[in-house]
This record gives sequence, C-alpha cells and structure tokens, in this order.
Amino acid sequence: MKTCEEAGLRKLADRSLSVCEFKRFLRRKGYEEAEIEQTVTSFISRGYLDDESFSKEYIEYSLSRNRGMRRIFAELREKGVGGDLLSRLYRETREEYGAAEDELQRARTEAERLLRNAGIPDGEDVPDKIKARIARRLERYGHTASVICDILDEIR
Repeated sequence: MKTCEEAGLRKLADRSLSVCEFKRFLRRKGYEEAEIEQTVTSFISRGYLDDESFSKEYIEYSLSRNRGMRRIFAELREKGVGGDLLSRLYRETREEYGAAEDELQRARTEAERLLRNAGIPDGEDVPDKIKARIARRLERYGHTASVICDILDEIR
C-alpha cells in the first residue's frame, strides 16, 4: 500500500483540491486520521495545498464556463471552502467580475449558444420549449432569477 503522502501527491498531480476534499480523499483511502493531518500540514507548508489558490482557479474556470456567482460559491462551499476566505473571495470576485452587466453578459452568451444549437436564427420567434430550456440551463448555471428574466425578455 502507498503511503499517505504518495497517495496525496498522485491525487494532486491529477487536479487541485481544497484541503477538505483532500482529507475526504485520504479518509476514503483508509488512512489514519493522525497520518492524514500530518500529510495535510506538510502539504500546506510546502504549498501543495492552498484553499485560496484553489478557489481562485476554480472561480476563473467557472466564470469561463458562463456559470453564475451563486453556483460558483455554492460549489466552493460543497468543496469545503468556507468562512472568512469564502466571504472575502466573494467580495473580490463581485468587484472584479460580478457587476450586473458581466453576469448578464455571461448568461446572454450561454443563451445565444443554446439558440444556435437549437438552429434558431437571430430575430425569429423562439418557441416556449426552447425558452424553458434556456431558463433551466441558466438556473442550473447559477444565474439569478432577475438575470434569467432579463435574458428571456431579450429573446422574445
């Protein structure tokens, strides 16, 4: 059996993890709690684990995928990032990316992509079925109800 550090390094070579996700992974692998804590402490001191860096990368990736702020930060909470760090990152992200116009533009980009995929040319009436699909997708991507309503008003 691999040591706890070896298993952790192999996992981190695949992708970045939050400290909480990393601990969950090692627990599922059956390592002792003391060994997990020692590995986590070692990895944090070496810079292999860093919730702030992980969160910033995750936010950048999610924004590039046209996800809404609500979904991004809910997913970070699920990944074990919380407290003051999450609050600070939320404020910073809102200042940098989260202006209402930016959120609306990300939602608009996703709606336009769905319209293209449905084969609906610009300016044509959009069937209710497609509007509902767009609304569901935007909601799933974490956009607020007001943004979704604005997008639906634009495509009518």
